[in-house]
Amino acid sequence: MIRYLTSIGLSAVLLLAVVWSIISNFSKGDNGGDALNELNQPIIKEKEIHTSEGQAGDDPGKTESFYVDIDESVQYSHDHEHMEQQPEVSSLNVPAPDFELMTLDGKTLKLSDYLGKKILINFWATWCPPCTEEMPILQNYYEQHAVDNNAVILAVNLTDQEGGIEPIRKFVNYFQLTMPILLDKKGQVSINYEILTLPTSMIINEEGFIVEQIIGPVTEEMLEEKLGIK
Repeated sequence: MIRYLTSIGLSAVLLLAVVWSIISNFSKGDNGGDALNELNQPIIKEKEIHTSEGQAGDDPGKTESFYVDIDESVQYSHDHEHMEQQPEVSSLNVPAPDFELMTLDGKTLKLSDYLGKKILINFWATWCPPCTEEMPILQNYYEQHAVDNNAVILAVNLTDQEGGIEPIRKFVNYFQLTMPILLDKKGQVSINYEILTLPTSMIINEEGFIVEQIIGPVTEEMLEEKLGIK
């Protein structure tokens, strides 16, 4: 009887050893556990400018991924899920740094030229998907309501983050934008306004003070609330 129990015990130990060996080899995989270790490696983010939905520009070819030329026309992605994100609105009360930038059509504009008006400065780029979602909304308000509400929209492009002027020109033509498109070629204005996420909009009152910062795409309702509608 004792020999029989001992035999059963040894068999059980051997069986457990075999099962443990199989489990260990399976978890390591072909690379001896390297695959699991790779999954635990931290993700390195090199860029400082983000879109409101995450990192933008990690891939040098990122700019081209959001528009393609087809017979000299431009097609932009319109994923309406972007607009479901809730923009982050922060109240501020600081003087707006003045700046002077050249527009896409070669004019020079200064922020202080619009003192006495309600101003929305929109920081954007052609490779930013949420920017493509809000552009028609900004343009519509600019065309239909800005003058009647003593308001202006200035679209400041982060030109130092673009692949040249041509993508900006195609973008503007595609959306038929008529609001002022300002080119931040050196990136100094975005630095002065501490822009880290695209799109970001600044609401400036008639006295030249930044009263609100909006991170993420604006909506029609927000424009009506912040700039007014008649």
